[in-house]
Amino acid sequence: MNIRYRYKDTEFHIREYHRENERPYAEIIGLVSYGNEVCVPSTVRYAG
Repeated sequence: MNIRYRYKDTEFHIREYHRENERPYAEIIGLVSYGNEVCVPSTVRYAG
């Protein structure tokens, strides 16, 4: 499943993986900045 997550002026394109007998995980597959900086949150909580 692909997700778009926006934090301030930065958009993250994230792909989630759910494999049998493994913990779910995600990876950033794209990053778009709409300002002069890339803004990254200090923490991220998985809601899956």
